[in-house]
Amino acid sequence: MKYRFILTHTAQHNLSKLEPRIRLMIEKKLKQYLSSDNPMRFAVPVVHLPPATHRFRVGDYRVMFFREESIFCIICVERRDKVYRMP
Repeated sequence: MKYRFILTHTAQHNLSKLEPRIRLMIEKKLKQYLSSDNPMRFAVPVVHLPPATHRFRVGDYRVMFFREESIFCIICVERRDKVYRMP
């Protein structure tokens, strides 16, 4: 099955604030995950952060997402010390 990801406005904004080398590292890792036979083996479930249901770890960053069939909807990309803080 072929997988793809889409970015929400928030995720696009998060990525645009990052240094180019960090942004490239995250994009490269996402493509690597989604090109595998089962990208969910790299994901970890999250609770109490709706609408995100899972996350990918990319260095010090967390990519929060939910999945619908073969589409991964990236909700946000944040450093690990900020992503789990409740507003």
